[in-house]
Amino acid sequence: MLKKLSEYRRAVVTGLLVFGSIAFLGLFKESDAVNPTFQFIIVSIVFFLLVPMAYTRWILDEPFSTLGFRRGKSIRGVVAGTVCVSAGLLASYCLLHFTPFASQYSLPYIVRSDFLWFMAYELVIVAGMAFLYEVFFRGFIQLSWFKDQPIVGIAVSSIMFWGLYALSGGVVWQQAPFLLFAPLAGVVAAISGSIWYSWMASWMFLFLADVLFLMIR
Repeated sequence: MLKKLSEYRRAVVTGLLVFGSIAFLGLFKESDAVNPTFQFIIVSIVFFLLVPMAYTRWILDEPFSTLGFRRGKSIRGVVAGTVCVSAGLLASYCLLHFTPFASQYSLPYIVRSDFLWFMAYELVIVAGMAFLYEVFFRGFIQLSWFKDQPIVGIAVSSIMFWGLYALSGGVVWQQAPFLLFAPLAGVVAAISGSIWYSWMASWMFLFLADVLFLMIR
């Protein structure tokens, strides 16, 4: 009975923190006095990375492996990641040909025109954002909050990810690759038990989707 009450309290408190973080991020208004990009980076690092890690370590008194920082099932992770990236690219190809995605999605001019800037953008900006999203949505929500309900965890983490963008001003084509791969990243995390594989799969998909976009564009 005490264990059940403890698990219930853990679920409730974690849920409140998750909803509170998403509400704050979704409704956050940037200050005109500070560079918007700098504000976005700082706020993202704090709420997507530092808050889950601090809460897990100091409030729950659990190791960071609870958030998916573990080796997990490597073979399953690689196989699941490969399959999900392939499925995501197929979906992206369909988006490019049957929706306004090709005309609405864009990359900064310097990224499109210079290979070194393109690689720097993908390795730093895209990989960095993908990592922060994986820690919070796949690690904190899916693997920690819904640790015993993997299917529910995939659904809830994906819906909350989509909801974050909806709260922050509506979903646009520019965000389509991240939104598209969210449930597939959840599948990789659930199968592997680690966010390392879902992160690598997310980054690989986003990188190849941008390459595909540039080739077709």
